[in-house]
Amino acid sequence: MCCLWFCAAVNADFKKDVYAKTGITLKDLGKNQYQFVPFEEKRAHRNHYFMRPEGQTVTTILLHDTVGGVFSALNKFSDGKEPPLNAHYVITKKDGQVPAGLVIEMVPPPLMAQHAWPSWFRGKDDANQYAIGIELVGKGFVDQGRKRYFYAYDPMQIKALAVLLARLVKEYAIRPENILSHADVSPQRKYDVTILFPWRALYEKYGLGMGLDGDERTIQRIMKKFPVSLALPEKFNEAFFQNMLTLLGYDTRFADDYDASAGEKRAK
Repeated sequence: MCCLWFCAAVNADFKKDVYAKTGITLKDLGKNQYQFVPFEEKRAHRNHYFMRPEGQTVTTILLHDTVGGVFSALNKFSDGKEPPLNAHYVITKKDGQVPAGLVIEMVPPPLMAQHAWPSWFRGKDDANQYAIGIELVGKGFVDQGRKRYFYAYDPMQIKALAVLLARLVKEYAIRPENILSHADVSPQRKYDVTILFPWRALYEKYGLGMGLDGDERTIQRIMKKFPVSLALPEKFNEAFFQNMLTLLGYDTRFADDYDASAGEKRAK
């Protein structure tokens, strides 16, 4: 009983803090899940969502970092400014009085949110049209001088993500290879989710996404599981690597303009 009372009190405080700092009203769905309550007519411009193109189905899930706290993210996703950015879900990490693992539905998945523009993957522009966007609250990384430091993901945040992903994968028949990061569809300009995101744990612990089982981690088994039409080179070959990325669906149309090691445009 004490736990239930404490959780209820924390949830009530979170809803009050969200309203005080963003003007957003949240509906408590229970089990640490919340739903954005759309603004009424006078403030309808703060409702950042749209209809998907007619006949467009949801095929993909994109994972993002907010690069900031939950309140700044919620403000950005409802500020009424152009372009009207948003995501379908925001998942908190522990930050002061904010608990980890709270899931906020900002946009129902049947509707479209603008979380990945410009973007391109497997020959398709604008992933917003066919993707569900999930924002993980966190800074991602910080650059200090010539070094880059990455922030770890909160274990409770990842657990909440796994529960949400399992439900969405089942509801929308999402294929394992279609759980992607923002960087996958916008590689020339985005880095999220970062190198510390636990893709392997997501696959091994929760059966989500793609991965290799222990006995599959040999070149022969990898090629059998993921057959490709290209012959393996004897040593690393940049052209082979770029062609493999193209076969997988990545946008390599401008690869010659970028330094793969630095992730930045080369000087002309």
